[in-house]
Amino acid sequence: MKLETWNLKLLLLWWPVMLLPAILAPEGAPHHLRLIGTAPGTYIFVALGVAQIGRWLAARWGARAGWLLALAIFGLTAAQTYNDYFIRWANEVDHYLDFDVYAEELAAQIAADRDPAVAYAIPMDLRAAHEARHYSLDFLYRGETRWRYVVVDEATAAQSLTEAAQGATTLKVVRWTQDKHREADARELVTFLLATAGAVQTAVEPHPVYTIETYRLPSPQTRFALPAIQSPVGATLAERLQVRRAAVLPERTPAGEVAVAVTYAPIAPMAVDYKASLRLVAPDGAVVAQKDRALLHNWHQGTSLWPREEVNEYYLLPLPPGAPPGEYTVQLVVYHPDTLAPLGEQLPIGKYQLSKNGPDS
Repeated sequence: MKLETWNLKLLLLWWPVMLLPAILAPEGAPHHLRLIGTAPGTYIFVALGVAQIGRWLAARWGARAGWLLALAIFGLTAAQTYNDYFIRWANEVDHYLDFDVYAEELAAQIAADRDPAVAYAIPMDLRAAHEARHYSLDFLYRGETRWRYVVVDEATAAQSLTEAAQGATTLKVVRWTQDKHREADARELVTFLLATAGAVQTAVEPHPVYTIETYRLPSPQTRFALPAIQSPVGATLAERLQVRRAAVLPERTPAGEVAVAVTYAPIAPMAVDYKASLRLVAPDGAVVAQKDRALLHNWHQGTSLWPREEVNEYYLLPLPPGAPPGEYTVQLVVYHPDTLAPLGEQLPIGKYQLSKNGPDS
C-alpha cells in the first residue's frame, strides 16, 4: 500500500479521535479549547481540497486558474481576518477586558484629574475578599489624585467611603458595568450612603467597562453613616421570614427620595429567593413611589441561602415633585419572584410626614 494511502487513513482516524475530548468534556460540549487537537487535521483536509480543486482548474483552464484560486482564498481570508481583529473584535467589550484596556484608560483618567478637591471611590465586591482590587490599575496608575477601593461590606462601607471622601468636595464613584465586580453594589448600599449624606449627583460618564458618577459633597468633612434601625415591626410572614424592625428617615435626600431601612430575619428554610416591594402610599391611598428588589444578604445570597441571622436592607423611594403634604405610609410586600404571590400580608412599616415646606417628622 502506498505511503499516501496510509497517510490518508491515518488522517481519517486522527480527526474523529481528536473530536472525542470536546464531545466528552464535562464542562459542556462542544468544548472549543479541547478541539485544538483537530486543528492540524482540519487544515490538512482544507489543503487537500484546495489542491484537488486547483489541479482540476489547471487541467481545464491552465495553471493560472490554480494561482487565481489560491489568491482568492488567501485574499478573502485576509479580509475576514482584518475585519474580525481590527473592526469587529477591537470594538467589543471583551477586547477591553482581555487586554486590560479599561485599566489603562481609567488610570490615565484619574491621573489627569488634578483638582485637589476631587477624590475617586471604586466600589468592589465583598466576595472577592483580599483580591477586591484591580492589580492592573494599581500597576498602571501614575499620579497624585486621591482614590480608594471601597469594599461594599455593610460593616465597613460607611467608614471606607468617609475616608475616601475626606478633604474633597467632589467625589467620583467608578461603577463597574462589565467586570466581575459589576454586582459590587447590588444591594445599593453605596447609593444609599451617598444619598443620605447629602451628596448630589451632577454627572454620569459612561465607558465600555465602567461608569463614572460625579457627586457634589456637602462639605470636605462629609461623613457617611447607615441609620440605626430601631422602630419595631414584629411581623412574621408565612412562618418563614420575620420583619423585625424598620427606620424611615425624616429628611429627604437631595434628589427628593425617602430613605428606608428594614431588618429581616429568616426563621425557617426558604426554597425561593424572595423579592421585596417597598411602597410609599399617599394619604388618599395612592402609591406614589415603589422600589422592588431581590432580598440579598450582605454576602449577596438570596433568601434560599440565608443563614439564621438578621439581614438589613436599605431603600430609596423617590417622592414625586408636587406631592401633596400629609402623612405618608411606607408599606412592605415580600413576594415570589416568578408567581408574584405575596409571602404573607402587606405590612405598614413606618410613617413619613411631609409638610408644605418639607418633611417635619
